[in-house]
Amino acid sequence: MWKTKRMAVKQGKKGLLLILILAFLTFEFLKGFYKYVSMAIREKQIEQEIEILKQKNEDLRLKLNNIYDNKDFIEQQARKLNLIKDGEIVFIIKKTE
Repeated sequence: MWKTKRMAVKQGKKGLLLILILAFLTFEFLKGFYKYVSMAIREKQIEQEIEILKQKNEDLRLKLNNIYDNKDFIEQQARKLNLIKDGEIVFIIKKTE
C-alpha cells in the first residue's frame, strides 16, 4: 500500500513535469510562429514599398528625360538665372533717384 502511494506520487510528478514541458514547448512554438508571421507580413509591406519607389523612380526618370529634351523649359530656367544666348546684347539699367 505504501509503495503504490509512492508510485502514484512519482507518476503524478512525472505527469506534471510532462505537462509543464509540453506547455513550455507549445509557448515557444507559438512565439516563434508569431515572429515568423510578423516577419512575413513586414516582408510583404517592404516589397510593396519597393514597388512604389521603383514606380516613382521611373516617373522621375521620364520627367527628367522630358526636361532634357524640352529646349523651351531649359531656356526658361536659364532666363531665370539671367543667362543669355550667344549673340544677344545685355542692357543694364540702373535706377537713379
